[in-house]
Amino acid sequence: MVDVSAERPWKSFLPYCASKAALISLTKGLARALSPEVQVNGIAPGTVLPPPEHIEMDLTASVENSLLKRIGKEKILCRQLNICYNLIF
Repeated sequence: MVDVSAERPWKSFLPYCASKAALISLTKGLARALSPEVQVNGIAPGTVLPPPEHIEMDLTASVENSLLKRIGKEKILCRQLNICYNLIF
């Protein structure tokens, strides 16, 4: 799973952000290398679980900056992942 921190790194979480950027690059590279026999997907669920140190005001800003204007729910994310997993390519 990737997130916006790959494109907009947080100074306090640089190793995490670098790993997310690497996942995006790896996903794109594998998609090119393995196509057309294998479909490679990257999951970018949006705001689901904020970092523990987020205060309510920070969480509000995250919601306002998100495309869906809400925090995602784990149950919905799991359902969508299941759909991708069972997708016949």
